[in-house]
Amino acid sequence: RSAPDAPLSWLGPAPSWLVTRWARRLGDHQARNLQRRLSEPAAIDLRLLHDQDPIQWAERLGADIIPGAPKRLTLQSGHPPKLPGFHEGAWVVQDRNAAQVVEQLPLGGRRVLDVCAAPGGKTTHLRQQHPDAELHAIELHSHRADLVRAALERCHQKGIVHCADARELLPSLGSFDRIVLDAPCTGLGTLRRHPEIGIRRHENGPKQAQILQKELLEVAVDALSPGGFLIYAVCSLEPEEGEQVIQSLLARHSNLKLSPTPIATTGQGWLGLDGDGDGFFFALVEKCT
Repeated sequence: RSAPDAPLSWLGPAPSWLVTRWARRLGDHQARNLQRRLSEPAAIDLRLLHDQDPIQWAERLGADIIPGAPKRLTLQSGHPPKLPGFHEGAWVVQDRNAAQVVEQLPLGGRRVLDVCAAPGGKTTHLRQQHPDAELHAIELHSHRADLVRAALERCHQKGIVHCADARELLPSLGSFDRIVLDAPCTGLGTLRRHPEIGIRRHENGPKQAQILQKELLEVAVDALSPGGFLIYAVCSLEPEEGEQVIQSLLARHSNLKLSPTPIATTGQGWLGLDGDGDGFFFALVEKCT
């Protein structure tokens, strides 16, 4: 049987319509492999902060080191808040691929911004990468804004956290040299951790998600300083939420272009297509001077 026809009970958490889409784009073999990987238990990934030694923490936590940057570990089990280093801010819980998003953003800039910031993993990473910059974070919901504040406090970091709709607030905040926009999306790249998404989402979901994603991107690029960089990301592998959103943005703004990153020479790419970690699309946009 081809991947779209295989029983969902065997394949894993993705609904049949999504498997069919994957098979068209990736081929039956890769679609089947992705579904099989998604049926495996989710690991607990950690990103180390500051100058923490990954070898020492791997031994202390019984964890494995994830190769590459940033410094990351993976646990097969455990309750992170009860583990050494959590409350001390030595590390944060963050999926291995989510932890690569901010890593693609060039260093530099006086003012940096995390849009849609909760639960704060990317905010703490942005602060770690830009320790001397003025850091702002925006989150729509108050209880989630509190998560961002708590993450910064736990990691002994400072930043200004706004509880507001970024579309309304951003025009009043001035310009920023570096912006992270991990936009609201279908979350279809996180099916391993959240299999209920496969039941809640429908095939028109990625197209519907575009509306808000484009609105947030518009206000974000308006706030981007000339010569500045914005990293756009979604935890979804669907083209409507990723490359199509970026294509539409570049078509509307002649002063924007994709910029190469350490892991994507074209300026955009995908993480987790092999089922290793959550699925992400990312793109690094530069505003020309």
